[in-house]
Amino acid sequence: MQSWQRSMLGGLLAATLGLALSTPAYGAPTPTPTPTGTPRSATAKPTPTRTATPTRTVTPTPAATPTPTAARTAARASAPRVGTLSQEFDGPAGSAPDPTVWGYEVGRGFQGWGNWEKQFYTDSRHNSWVDGQGNLAIQAKYEQPGATMQYGDDAGNSNYWETQWTSARLVTRDKFQFTYGRAEARIKVPQGAGMWPAFWSLGSDNATNPWPDSGEIDIFEGASWNRNSTLSNVFGGPSWDNFRSIPKWTDVGAPLGAGFHTVAVEWTPDTLQFFIDGQLHHEVTRANMGSDWRADKANYLILNVAVGGNFGGPFDANSGSDATMLVDYVRVTDNQQVQQTGPLAISRSWTANGGLAGKLGDTPRDRATTRCDLRDGGCVQAFTGGLGYWSPSSGAHPVWGEIGKKYAQLGWETSTLGYPTSDEFCGLRGGGCGQAFQGGMLYWSPATGAYAVWGEIGKKYAQLGWETSTLGYPISDEFCGLRDGGCAQRFSGGLIYWTPATGAHPVWGAIGQRYADLRWENSPLGYPTSDEFCGLRDGGCGQRFSGGYIYWTPGTGASPVWGAIGQKYADLGWETGQLGYPLGGEFCGLRDGGCAQRFQGGSIYWSPASGAHQSWGLIRDYWAGNGWETGRFGYPVWDEQCAPNGDAWECRQSYQGGVIVYNSRTGMRG
Repeated sequence: MQSWQRSMLGGLLAATLGLALSTPAYGAPTPTPTPTGTPRSATAKPTPTRTATPTRTVTPTPAATPTPTAARTAARASAPRVGTLSQEFDGPAGSAPDPTVWGYEVGRGFQGWGNWEKQFYTDSRHNSWVDGQGNLAIQAKYEQPGATMQYGDDAGNSNYWETQWTSARLVTRDKFQFTYGRAEARIKVPQGAGMWPAFWSLGSDNATNPWPDSGEIDIFEGASWNRNSTLSNVFGGPSWDNFRSIPKWTDVGAPLGAGFHTVAVEWTPDTLQFFIDGQLHHEVTRANMGSDWRADKANYLILNVAVGGNFGGPFDANSGSDATMLVDYVRVTDNQQVQQTGPLAISRSWTANGGLAGKLGDTPRDRATTRCDLRDGGCVQAFTGGLGYWSPSSGAHPVWGEIGKKYAQLGWETSTLGYPTSDEFCGLRGGGCGQAFQGGMLYWSPATGAYAVWGEIGKKYAQLGWETSTLGYPISDEFCGLRDGGCAQRFSGGLIYWTPATGAHPVWGAIGQRYADLRWENSPLGYPTSDEFCGLRDGGCGQRFSGGYIYWTPGTGASPVWGAIGQKYADLGWETGQLGYPLGGEFCGLRDGGCAQRFQGGSIYWSPASGAHQSWGLIRDYWAGNGWETGRFGYPVWDEQCAPNGDAWECRQSYQGGVIVYNSRTGMRG
């Protein structure tokens, strides 16, 4: 079996497969059904090339042909297995496929199996065998003119038939059957002239309820006269001269036999959907078929290579040079699994996004393109221009371009982002694009590149209005490992910080720049604990941090307040008090280990011995004239106090070296 390796976006996906999902006019010869025949159409789906397989030539030594009657009779003694199936054909070279699953239909059939086909089907290794490289081989062979093949009929009689062509038709009849679900195979078809390879199914009651009343589902069919196309079809009806079929040819853009193709049908009670390499290319519904719908009973599977007939077309002795069909695997999953898988949803998403002409483009030719073993039951399909993702909870969405590259860099669906929950959306400010994921968003713009937002920082970004806010687009991914378990993310207009204790808050503009000048979260301010708030006096704004505030006005600029001075500023009414706004940061290194900060209406001084006290007005001027804290008064040890004194108004403030008094009648003294 093939191992699937996901390709990186941005040029790492390989050569295109060229699937052109077009429907030429249906002009194929129509099979001629008979009351006892089993006409069919089948469908082919292109898949990536299986390396080293197409060029193999396997010609095992023909074995003696056993009489099939006894084996078939024994097999029919027990009821067929139902449900799911996995046939990987990993047996030794020259062996038969699993006899508990596969039987054979032998002989010419009535009127060449109802289609005037020319081959004689055998049950020997002469025409079908496991090749030892993970494939079942079914080969049509041109025999010498006049060659005879032994044929044992159901009555136990042995007969000899003269034939020029032999082949094989393997069936799960009386061994395995299924009703609803997904039947899938990976197949490389022959394209010798007149070859007619097929993977299809018939109703399990076909022996007692002849075609077309038993129904027929053609999953995959190829014809050498239409080399680039496959056919899917559904038959049903009451009789061979009164039936309905709904066929569709699909051009795959290259010779069908150039490589392996993964083909499938997804069958529900009301719908049959046919896939080529994960891409939906045909759908037939109960409503389409009306009373001729027969896809409501168990079916058995068939693999065969026919020669000529109504469908295969002209052939000659040289046709046998390309007459081997290789089957990598056959798998059947039940209907519950079908409902939970995503190839159909991915295919519909691909179609909705422009198909071959869209950004996803084609499927890469050199590798299998779909896997459904991802986290949470998800699926992914590779295309030349990106990836299609699906999960039960997210639905199907593509990733491509710069956003796709970033998604890859972060670890695809295994990252915090999880699965995409929207397609990419563009037309944002600055020519940007975005895409939603289970765990966040990815944003891209020409100026910033692509970055993810998620978690608490992502929630805050959303709350602020995404890229339309002051922050604009992200210009970094989230980075963690900061003090106190913090994380942050840069945006074109600022940052968002988060810690478990403070939550997530942005910093931007002049306040953000001042915060940066102070060494971000490493300053005494610590982390922001609020967003910026404006509407203060004089057009001011402020922001709270775990260790203080930053205030800004057009006239004063941005300055922090913190510590004991910040607490005194708060006690005095912040910017609404007499001090107004700060005119700069706190400055220290003063006498006796003191610090101070200037405000519009005065100052606050602090020392370990004196504590924090304001100084303003005429008393401040007098103190300044006496050398501030370095003069005889030292630091203030009390806030200024004012009260009436007789017929005067008197203010006083105590300092380490004395008291300064202002009296409206007598003036200053100290």
